[in-house]
Amino acid sequence: MSTLDSLKLGLVWNRLITIADEMTSTLVRTAFSTVVNESHDCACILLDRHGNSIAQSTHALPAFMGTMPVTAKNILARFGAAGLQEGDVIATNDPWIAGGHLPDLTVIRPVFRRGELVAMAASTAHLPDIGGRVWSADCNEVFEEGFRIPPIKILRGGEPDPLFFEILRSNVRNPDDVEHDIMAQITATRFGAEGLLRLLERYPDVELSALALDILRRSEANMRESIARLPRGAYEHEVTLDGFDEELTIRCRVEATGDGGLRVDFEGSSPQQPWGINSVIHYTRAYASYALKCALSPDAPCNEGSFRPIDVRAPEGSVLNAQPPAAVGGRHLTGMFVPFAIYGALAKANPELAMADSGLPGSPYFTLKPARAGGRVVSQ
Repeated sequence: MSTLDSLKLGLVWNRLITIADEMTSTLVRTAFSTVVNESHDCACILLDRHGNSIAQSTHALPAFMGTMPVTAKNILARFGAAGLQEGDVIATNDPWIAGGHLPDLTVIRPVFRRGELVAMAASTAHLPDIGGRVWSADCNEVFEEGFRIPPIKILRGGEPDPLFFEILRSNVRNPDDVEHDIMAQITATRFGAEGLLRLLERYPDVELSALALDILRRSEANMRESIARLPRGAYEHEVTLDGFDEELTIRCRVEATGDGGLRVDFEGSSPQQPWGINSVIHYTRAYASYALKCALSPDAPCNEGSFRPIDVRAPEGSVLNAQPPAAVGGRHLTGMFVPFAIYGALAKANPELAMADSGLPGSPYFTLKPARAGGRVVSQ
């Protein structure tokens, strides 16, 4: 069916969120490391067969919500639907594909129903160790930062790849904890796949692709309506941070075009740094989208439809769009300041949208300073 009535859509949509919450609960309960089972440095989502996020866990890190769909689409482009089979599980921690630095591993399971790929279940978690230098921001290249895993099938038809786990264990300091945390991620995706299939059995008239389209369409419409209420114009703001050798600048231009779209451009931000404080573009987009979702449409369910009206750009080779082999281990020390720049710009459009961001990194390297130029209206 193409659409559901509002009541059934609400029931099914809430059930999808519950499945994602069950995935996260499973991951937290079964992980060995305190970084997951106590700090909850993880997230789980459900995606449609095209890699679009349709439901996320209630408690999750914004970065992972924004990066997992990028990972899923990359995996689909690499393997193709024909290259995946039931029981496969793919993992990667490549910063330019996954969570933005090597400690964050993304695990994705394609979900099949009657032999057809219908969805994907994904989890991202911060591993207790990934080799390389002890986690810090003073590396100069990604090669120093640990074991880099390209998208690879770590389970094939339900069977673990022994060579992968042997190589992994040989490259990390705490092999048991790392391996068991990955197994917890795999288990979480299995719970997600099973929960999704049970849902489809419970509602046999629900066709998942049509359901996903309906969910994404409604979320996108909600965000466009919120954006359309902004005064038309372009607004700028910048923040400066302490770096290693010199201050860093995050310069942001937010433009409301009046058609329900929003352009966010970080032109003028500092260049890529020779230290591990660079952010990859999809991590930058994740925190930009997070800030705008919180400010403009906080009550609507969160999925990829919410972010389709938002166009986020940063110059290649800048600190917010670092290119390989840049060091990115401390990418959060820069990327988490993106919301500050966005909120400063939004305050020029509507002072009621100004808010204090919650995820300020606690780091001796960085201190938020007043912007040298401050925010200003560029055009209106």
